Amino acid sequence: MAGDKKPKIPLKECNICGSEIEEDAEYCPECGADFISEHKYAY
Repeated sequence: MAGDKKPKIPLKECNICGSEIEEDAEYCPECGADFISEHKYAY
């Protein structure tokens, strides 16, 4: 159907693997990097 376009989700780049992920993602689905934990990667 022509009107069923997905809404554009703001994306950011994972600082570990470089995959495009949602701006408010809690982790990267590609590499599993955790963005909200206090034990997150320091790079």
